Amino acid sequence: MGKPLTAEQIEERRAKRAARRGGSDEGAKEQSEALFIEGSVRPYQRHYVVLESHNDPMAWPAKLERSPEHLVGAYVRAIAEYFDGNIKKSPLLVTAAIPFTGACNGATQKAPVMPTEDREEGAHDVMVFPELLRIHNDSAAEADKPRNLWISSHYGGHRYAATCIVYPSGDWFGHLNDENKAQNLVEAIDDEDPLRLYELWRGRMGLTSAEMHQAVKDKAQAAEAVAENA
Repeated sequence: MGKPLTAEQIEERRAKRAARRGGSDEGAKEQSEALFIEGSVRPYQRHYVVLESHNDPMAWPAKLERSPEHLVGAYVRAIAEYFDGNIKKSPLLVTAAIPFTGACNGATQKAPVMPTEDREEGAHDVMVFPELLRIHNDSAAEADKPRNLWISSHYGGHRYAATCIVYPSGDWFGHLNDENKAQNLVEAIDDEDPLRLYELWRGRMGLTSAEMHQAVKDKAQAAEAVAENA
C-alpha cells in the first residue's frame, strides 16, 4: 500500500503544504512537515471515551467538545483550564461516541444499526464504513489473535472520514472509504505493521508530531528502496 517517494518528491510535498498554509507559527510548521495525513492527530498519552446511552448522534450539539450542553464539553473545559487554556498540552484525549454495533468478537456477526449519509451534516460526525465491518466479520475466525471491532460515531472529523483507531497500539487511520482500504487495514493490523498503510496513517498514541512525521518519512523512503531493488 502506498507508492514509493523519492527524496525530491518528499521535499516538494512539504514545500507545497507550507505554501498553501503560509504563516510561520509552530502549528503551520508541524503541518507542513506532513507528507500525507500523519500528524493530524494531536499528541496524547491516554484516551478517555464517553459512551452515550442513546442512539441518535444528531441529538448532539454542534462542536460537541466546546458545548456547555454536553458532559464532554465540561470535561474539556476543566482540562483546558488546568493547562492554562491550552487543551493541546493535555496528555488526555477526550471524545464522545455512540457504539452502533456493540463489539464484534471473533466470527460473531451482529447486524449494524447504521446511520445514513443524509444524516451526516454540519459538525455532527457520523462515520459510515460498512465494508470494514463486513471484512472484519468475514476474516475474524481465521485471525491468529482475538480481534474486536466497534463501529461508532464522532471519531476523527469529516476531513479524514472514515476514521479507524486501533488499540492497544493507538494507531489512527483516515480516508478509509473503499473495500480495498478496509481489507488492507485488517491485514496490516493482523501483521502488526500499521505503517504499511503510511498514506492513510494519521498518527499514534504516545508519539510527538515530529515522531509521527519521521515515522512516515522513514517508511516512505524504505518503500522507495525496496522498489528500486526489485
